[in-house]
Amino acid sequence: MSSENASFAFSFADGTLKIEGSELFVSQQIEAFRDKIIEALSGLDQPAIAYPQISEPQVAEGRTAYLEDSADIVRDGSEADEPNPYPRVLDVLGDRLKVTASIKGKNTAEKAVNLILIYLWGKDRLLGQPTAESKELREICEEHGCLDSSNFSSTLASKKNLILVDGNKGSSSKICKLTYPGREAAETVLAQLNEAGK
Repeated sequence: MSSENASFAFSFADGTLKIEGSELFVSQQIEAFRDKIIEALSGLDQPAIAYPQISEPQVAEGRTAYLEDSADIVRDGSEADEPNPYPRVLDVLGDRLKVTASIKGKNTAEKAVNLILIYLWGKDRLLGQPTAESKELREICEEHGCLDSSNFSSTLASKKNLILVDGNKGSSSKICKLTYPGREAAETVLAQLNEAGK
């Protein structure tokens, strides 16, 4: 997704929901309100206007289709109730993801990137939360002893092929998400750590 502005509007019987911002932000908000929108559409008895029906797309198992600018987008999807394929590395405690393995890397920056990759992957696959705030990622790096606070932002920015970062420069509320190559890199690191834990 790019950082271009996007907008979405939906008219409920008692008001209108309008979301504007970056594509990433709008997508996140649409996903957050998805159930309410579907509920509102299914609650219509006989609408005066023919509304499009929202149904689950027919796509290969483990993948979900999304419509974006009238084009079908297929994204790897995962449900939070799937079993954890990397139990020696990731665990869920309540509603929080925990990284239980010792992270490997040649230096602090590489360890931080590997940790962020597997953390974002775990949040998406195990908790159904594809994004995390930069502040949250800093905290997880600090917990694992691989936070270089003076270079954290530049370390993230140097990995834009793996990690999308959306937000204003200097802001602590930036949102991060894995790219497709980032998910692949995370799975590689996870497999290595899970195998090493046997």
